[in-house]
Amino acid sequence: MAPKRDDRLPEHGSQSGKLLLPKGIFELLEKEAGFYQELLRLLDKEHECLHSLSIEDLCAISKAKETEILKIKVVEENLKDITAGLFKNHGYVVEDTTITALMEVADKKQAGILKNYLAILTALKEDIRERNGNNKRFIEETLEVIEDSLSILMPPRSAPFYTPQGKNARCSCNANVLSREV
Repeated sequence: MAPKRDDRLPEHGSQSGKLLLPKGIFELLEKEAGFYQELLRLLDKEHECLHSLSIEDLCAISKAKETEILKIKVVEENLKDITAGLFKNHGYVVEDTTITALMEVADKKQAGILKNYLAILTALKEDIRERNGNNKRFIEETLEVIEDSLSILMPPRSAPFYTPQGKNARCSCNANVLSREV
């Protein structure tokens, strides 16, 4: 929803009635983009570790990913607080404090810069979603292969059991019991 100005308050900012945003907003956006790039790098490294089955490295990467996600959350909260304060101080009534809302009240030059950051952050988030999905699929497929391999060695929990003669049997440690339907 577009920010609406409370006309009872005096104008602040540039000649056009648009706001001149503080430099801190752009610094936070730059930090956020950097944290997303680092998260993307960690996901690529995680993919390599999954393929090489390096458990220690996977644990370290998992902790590093959590750290990056926390950094992103902190930056997003700071941006939200600064934006909400900016809108409040300049008499704007807003329901959201997104980059898009900032673009609507910023002067033309700053709105263009915000638009670039929005495009960069959107692309990074999409790349992260894609790589995270690829890693998830790899893990799920690997677990499926492991479960299939184990099912040869161990009888399944809920499937019926058959003796070599084809009769239904109860689960036991008896070597004559097969774990697959014939």
